[in-house]
Amino acid sequence: MAFKEFNEREDDQLPRHVALHFTFADNSPRTIYHITGSVHNWRFERRENYDPVSSNKDIRTYTVGELSRPTNDEEINARLADVAVDNADREVTCQTWIGDALKHLGKSGLLSEKAVEEGLDGMVNLVVEWEADDDVERSDSVVKKD
Repeated sequence: MAFKEFNEREDDQLPRHVALHFTFADNSPRTIYHITGSVHNWRFERRENYDPVSSNKDIRTYTVGELSRPTNDEEINARLADVAVDNADREVTCQTWIGDALKHLGKSGLLSEKAVEEGLDGMVNLVVEWEADDDVERSDSVVKKD
């Protein structure tokens, strides 16, 4: 099982949207986890059978790696559903939630400390790179960072 962080740009609004995208070696349904909404109104969302790379949106991915131990979709869902969303905090975004989610997966033993750090760095680098490319027209292309 491997997972990717992805950034999704639907328009020119900032910040870029990020999510965790899990794929499974047995080709079982792909799932993404993220928070959606806006300041003071964020909510956790799980999207099953969704492959963002095949969508018509401008997607950039960063492969973080494989999980540290065997698990299943139900455990991943339970772990990520436990990641708090503090709607009282104006600083909460999908990006801060992903950081918290990666750390939570690390504390649960599903990710190594190295994978957590690389995931955080990868997300920041993708967002910075994307913002630097603002003059590039939106396209349906996929840019992979592996």
